[in-house]
Amino acid sequence: MHGLSNEDFKNKMLETLKSFKGNKIFNQSLNGDIEIRTSSIKKYKSFFADKNKRLIVPYIPELLGKARFNKMEASYAPEKEPNIKAYYKADLPINIDDDTYNVHLTVREDQYGNFFWDAQINEKPQRATPATNPGDTGLLSGLSSEDALNITPIKGNVKLDYQNKPQPKGLYDANRNLIKIFESADFSTLPHELAHYWLNNMWNYTRSGNASERYQQRWNVIANWLGITPEQTRI
Repeated sequence: MHGLSNEDFKNKMLETLKSFKGNKIFNQSLNGDIEIRTSSIKKYKSFFADKNKRLIVPYIPELLGKARFNKMEASYAPEKEPNIKAYYKADLPINIDDDTYNVHLTVREDQYGNFFWDAQINEKPQRATPATNPGDTGLLSGLSSEDALNITPIKGNVKLDYQNKPQPKGLYDANRNLIKIFESADFSTLPHELAHYWLNNMWNYTRSGNASERYQQRWNVIANWLGITPEQTRI
C-alpha cells in the first residue's frame, strides 16, 4: 500500500486477516463451505515473519473459493486428532503485480462433515523435488509440502514492493447477509458489494420456485454469462 512502511503494511495485513474471522467460503470441488476459524488465524499470524505470507492475505478468501481440492489424505495423527476426518489439498497459481506465485492450500474436514481452513505447518525435511506441481521448476518449498498456505515465487529474483499491494475494499458475507466496508474503500465499493447482494438474492429467489417464467428467463441469461450451474448450492 502506497505510503506505508513494512511494519505498517504488516499491521494492515494482520487487521485484514482478523476481519476474515467466521467467514465461510463456498468451494465447488468440496461442495461445501470452508470456514476461517480463530485458531487458523492465530496459526497464520505465528508465521507472519514470512513476507510472502503477509502479501497473500487479501486473497485468502478468493483462493479458498476457487481452489480445486482434488487430493485427500487421512489424518496425520488419528490418535491425537480423533475429530479430524480428512485433509484436502490444492495447488493453484496467483498473479500479483505481474509476479506469479504457486499457492498450496490445506483444508480439514471434521467428523461432522464441516470444512475449515488449516493454517498449520507440519515441519518436514525439505523435499528434493518440487513441493507442488512436478512439472514446474523453481517451486521448492522452504518449509514443507504440508504448509497450509505455501507461497513460492515462480519467477526468479522476484522483487516485492509491499507498499503498493492491493487491499480489500469490501466484502459481502452471504451467510450473514452482511456487507463489510474497509478503510481502503472508494466510491465503487458499495455498489460492487450491493451487486453481490443482488445476485445472491436473485439466485435464491429463482430456486424458491416462486419466480415467474419471465424472471427465470432473465436469471438464465445472467447465470449462463457467469457460468452458474443448477447443481451449485452457493454462488
